[in-house]
Amino acid sequence: SGDTRISKRTFFVGLIEGYEKGPLQYP
Repeated sequence: SGDTRISKRTFFVGLIEGYEKGPLQYP
């Protein structure tokens, strides 16, 4: 997603999921 205003919870969830799946989807 190209959203720059993501909540910390969403960021950490994406961080964990991205870490488990592969490259992070969040910048």
